Amino acid sequence: MMAIGLMLSVMSLFPVACYSGKVLVLHPAVSTTSHILAMRTLVDDLAARGHQGDTRGHWGTPDHKGTPGDTSVATASYMLVMRTLSNHLAIRVNQVKNIFIFPHNAVWDKGLSLFGIPPNGFITISEMCKTLFQQKDMIKHFRDTQFDVAIVDLMYNECSLMLAHNLGVPIVGFWAYIVNGVNGLYTQAFNPLAISPVMMSQLPRSMGFLQRVYNYVFATIGHAIIQIQFFVTESVAQTHLGHGPGPAAILANLSGMLINAQPPIIQPWLLPTNFIPVGGFHIREEKPLPKVLESWIDGSGMHGTVIFSLGSSFDPKSAPSRFIQKLLTAFGKLKQRVIMRYGGIPVSMNIPSNVKLLDWLPQRDILANPNVVLFVTHCGIFGVLEALHHGIPLVCMPIFGDQMENLQRLRELGLVVQFKKTSSADEIYNALIEGLSNPQYKEAADQMSSHLRSLPIPPLQQATWLLEHVMNTSGAHHYKIPAQHLNSLQYFGLDVVAFFLIIIFVMARLLYKCFVKLFLRNMNKGKLKES
Repeated sequence: MMAIGLMLSVMSLFPVACYSGKVLVLHPAVSTTSHILAMRTLVDDLAARGHQGDTRGHWGTPDHKGTPGDTSVATASYMLVMRTLSNHLAIRVNQVKNIFIFPHNAVWDKGLSLFGIPPNGFITISEMCKTLFQQKDMIKHFRDTQFDVAIVDLMYNECSLMLAHNLGVPIVGFWAYIVNGVNGLYTQAFNPLAISPVMMSQLPRSMGFLQRVYNYVFATIGHAIIQIQFFVTESVAQTHLGHGPGPAAILANLSGMLINAQPPIIQPWLLPTNFIPVGGFHIREEKPLPKVLESWIDGSGMHGTVIFSLGSSFDPKSAPSRFIQKLLTAFGKLKQRVIMRYGGIPVSMNIPSNVKLLDWLPQRDILANPNVVLFVTHCGIFGVLEALHHGIPLVCMPIFGDQMENLQRLRELGLVVQFKKTSSADEIYNALIEGLSNPQYKEAADQMSSHLRSLPIPPLQQATWLLEHVMNTSGAHHYKIPAQHLNSLQYFGLDVVAFFLIIIFVMARLLYKCFVKLFLRNMNKGKLKES
């Protein structure tokens, strides 16, 4: 038997106003540290406004026990353990510690392909759901607490969605990526596929005819995969919770959505009033850096410091050693100093004198330092937003998920230089030099920073407003658009188009028959006159 962690965070929140509300936050089993840290920022902001709560268990992903300086006490957390047969588990686990470990090797090899998803992943999701619904005492506590709103991270989290609905709680979704293509199909935020490339399709914003054909085909495949996932999770939920609406119906009836993106970075899209872009809401006021780290950055002089990080979810130690050696070779040629998030470098590798290795980076605080001149990243949306907030040029190497999508958008805006996992040391070095020496990237980053800093309402304030508004109005039903009740045929007006086509066909048929009869009658009259 093996184990995987499933974390749900419960937060009791008491606003300063006379209305007192309680918020339930449901993280998916595969939630990464970046998602959790971002949500914690929202919770801390609510706590600073007078909300109160308590903490049970630990806060952080199962394979990362939190970060240095973690003092958040605004949540009560639950860690659930999922057990399943090893030959049915689509992701790697640690048999000794019984904790979830991200499938780094598989992600490195196939993370950018939709077809890299293991077919038996649906069994894993099913087991996650069973583990959640078997926590009778916890669910009873949730039911007795009578929450006023639930925030559900929507990444592989359909069962939490159905649990929140079963509890009778208004639901605000948290979508950590761009709402495009199939992702928005089930919500009130669907945009036509002709202008909305599907995630992982690697298509540009302006698509030609063949690209649009490919986008529709890709969307159909993605839709089929999601339907299977919905069927699997709904079957488990009905066994434990009884009959109720499935994930698709619940998504169509959300009280709101917090979208971790901003239109300046991604294409503008049509959104209901209660679907709010809050990209950058997790960027708080920076904290002072540790003296050793601050001295290293300040000591870089006029050349500045380069930051390298592959995010909180991917362990760089899982990257092939030959790739790490190529990185070190490229970094060693730079005049800049380099801070690299990487632990456990083999003794055989030569670490250049200008490279400093750290197991963990206070990334947001480092990027705020004016001596940082370049951010080398996997193009995860949280890190991208942090870098652009501070006007730092980007060099990206996508690994999995939405990262290629983010790269595509940033490239169109002239904000990024790319190298690949297969790039040579010289190619990596050339990409670094391009990002450092070409002024267009710094100018574009500064322009984007100005835009992000001049938003009319700060993203964190918007997120807080939506949550409190949903609580105060018992679900913000007045913001839900009628599209939630329409199927695809009705939404796109295809039933109306079909109705008019039928009318046109019937009228054309009648006119044709009348014309034929008139024509034949005239012919017969002509023949009679001749005779």
